[in-house]
Amino acid sequence: MITSPAGDEGMEYMAQLHMVADRLGVDLRYAADRFAHRRYHHGPKRIYALSDAYLEADMITFPSLYEGFGNALVESVYFGKPLLVNRYSVYESDIRPLGFRFIEIEGVITDETVEQVLALLADPERIAEDARHNFALGQLHLSYEMLESRLRDLVG
Repeated sequence: MITSPAGDEGMEYMAQLHMVADRLGVDLRYAADRFAHRRYHHGPKRIYALSDAYLEADMITFPSLYEGFGNALVESVYFGKPLLVNRYSVYESDIRPLGFRFIEIEGVITDETVEQVLALLADPERIAEDARHNFALGQLHLSYEMLESRLRDLVG
């Protein structure tokens, strides 16, 4: 399920995703119009909070080639979900060195990637252990408390 608006990588990318999903028999759903920062009803249409998607997901993926710092990635860590991340430049420089336990790709999904994902999803204990590890790293490096401490150091 894609919960974010398409377009960051061009609409051709979305078309390619649909073609690959169709060819592989993957039920790909573009549902960005069904998610917002909070739940509400728009006439008969129910709009879900993005947190609803996080809670229901088995795994969250960030396969895109370009991302910003990674606020959605930080949110995924908060929700304790396994992550698959493409090693985009900001991830490489700012996030990867922190030591999170994610499945990483170099631009493409390989047979090895699929094996890693299947093994992880079949191991609830490892998922829980990785979630605890990642959450602790998130608190240490990416939390409001860390930001407050750093800002306090800067302004004296």
